[in-house]
Amino acid sequence: MDPNRMHTQLAPSVSAWLAMAFRPFYLLGSLLVVVNVLLWGWGIAPPFGGTTLRVDPLLTSLFWHGHEMVWGFGGAIVVGFLHTAVTNWTGLPPLAGIRLGALVLLWLITRVAATFSPSLLGIAIPAALFWLAAAETLWFRVWKRQQVRNYPVPLLVLVLGALELGFLASIGDQSVWSNPLAFLEAGVFAIAAIIAFMGLRVISFFTSRALSLEQVPTPAYSLGLTVLGAEALACALLFDAPRFVVLVLSVATGVAYLERSVRWYHPRIWENPMVWVLHLGFAATGLGILAFGLAVWSESGWRSAVLHLITVGGMGWMILGMITRTALGHTGGNPNRAPRGLRFAFFLIGAATATRLFAAAPVSWAGWSLRLSALFFASAFVLYLTRFIPRLIRPRPDGRPG
Repeated sequence: MDPNRMHTQLAPSVSAWLAMAFRPFYLLGSLLVVVNVLLWGWGIAPPFGGTTLRVDPLLTSLFWHGHEMVWGFGGAIVVGFLHTAVTNWTGLPPLAGIRLGALVLLWLITRVAATFSPSLLGIAIPAALFWLAAAETLWFRVWKRQQVRNYPVPLLVLVLGALELGFLASIGDQSVWSNPLAFLEAGVFAIAAIIAFMGLRVISFFTSRALSLEQVPTPAYSLGLTVLGAEALACALLFDAPRFVVLVLSVATGVAYLERSVRWYHPRIWENPMVWVLHLGFAATGLGILAFGLAVWSESGWRSAVLHLITVGGMGWMILGMITRTALGHTGGNPNRAPRGLRFAFFLIGAATATRLFAAAPVSWAGWSLRLSALFFASAFVLYLTRFIPRLIRPRPDGRPG
């Protein structure tokens, strides 16, 4: 019987939805990104309704859009994926039930506060509690199993959370803190570092398993050059380093990403969309980082375009590929077989990336290119939701945990 039909025959339940972290965070994160990019593409952002709501939210316009994409959407996927992965690494019981529900509630409170609250603390307090709780549960599991190679995982989460708090503080008092756009860009590179950490761990392995190829080993220096390079670039932006320093860091880090992409490449990756989507995501991230160093010398429009090559292309492909694979694998499906419609969703991410780059061009139709990009990107995640909501809210049909 079709596994998707088997899922629809089971009754949805809160206990199933909170059985593992990927379930609530993949669903809510995907819903958030659909709403956010569609609103932003059509120029809609807080304050919603103007003065009729009688509130003046702290985050408006670009700040709201960027915050919710990096720390709302990106944060949900990062936390959902890492808590699911750490269960596999350690063999310990997953974060589930009431404790997972509390973490989800903190994420939801932060989203509401980020959209409507005029208070810095009103957003920062639930955000800080969310990141601390997420990092603590990860640390407890890797520490209990003494998995030294996984000790950086909770630290990467804390760095991402600290950047959110810095971003909020910079909006609250720009005379004391750095430019909020610097924190926003640094948050993008912090997620790029997490992509590198996880991509180096799994892309070659997944490729070899799916295509029966020999696994390409990943040397330790690649981890340092990509992860630490992306984090160093984030620091350079926060401390307003000279453009030449940003250029050197960007080129070195981007080349390190692309070197791995070249090493991993095999013509057969195009046989399986569940494989090539991860390769494209990792390569696009590296290409965007490489181009960023050049873009800082040009007009701001191109700087934004390059950042969106990382976020729309790199993170879009990597996130959609990984949340498809992990949701399949942990709900009794085949992680090497793309469900119906998901191949098209991967193509939509490519279309969203291309049209977002065109939006930076000094042409009259740039605004429509931005709207098309938002429509393509949102449609990709709508396709994901239509295929995976039944899986995410219902128990596994084989009765196993997950």
